[in-house]
Amino acid sequence: MLDGLSYVFSNTFLWWNKDIERLFKYPGSRRRMMYVDVIPETPSVMGAFFTLRKFVEGGTIEWVWEIRRDKRIKAINIPARVPPVYYGVTRPRNWVDYFTPPRETFLDKLMEYHSFVKRQGHGDALLVWYPVPDQAHHHFFPTINNMESLNTALYWYGLACRLAVELIEYFKPRRWLVVGDHGFTSDVSEAPIRARFHIRETTAITNYLDPPRKTSEVVYWIARAIES
Repeated sequence: MLDGLSYVFSNTFLWWNKDIERLFKYPGSRRRMMYVDVIPETPSVMGAFFTLRKFVEGGTIEWVWEIRRDKRIKAINIPARVPPVYYGVTRPRNWVDYFTPPRETFLDKLMEYHSFVKRQGHGDALLVWYPVPDQAHHHFFPTINNMESLNTALYWYGLACRLAVELIEYFKPRRWLVVGDHGFTSDVSEAPIRARFHIRETTAITNYLDPPRKTSEVVYWIARAIES
């Protein structure tokens, strides 16, 4: 999951950034704008992504990684929380550095996190969250009002997409899904505080079945992919 991956922005500017274009046009994949049909705040959206409601008879709530105990499921910080979730993997000693790092160390810690994910080895399913592009949006391009800020946004969006492609090509999964959980954060200012609203559009890209149309469908897509 790429936090805050706006479909509108990515699809509009993919011709300006080869990394975005590569993910959005990945061979054998399909993509669509996905509607955020739950409250557009990252923790609750991610909770909706990865909590199965009424998946088993009687409406029992289960986690995705508990539905197939005969499978080796790995989850890294899903859903996003403090302390992060590391299910089926070894918790790094400096785990706190991987959760929304500060501006000064953001890129270095992001790449450390990426290396940590790749070191986990293969399993039957890997669920992983990346703090880009949303956290970089808060740090480096809170609004896009000139070419410099546009290029900054494209850099971080491109990096997020490149890391996703690297994971696909590193693990070579039979089925994969890349999703966001919201679009941009509004830069509208309202006295006396700055209003921050997550835009209700995001991204879904997959090489299996049709991409989910709304966020509440993502968890069922994952369940089908794991079960089949």
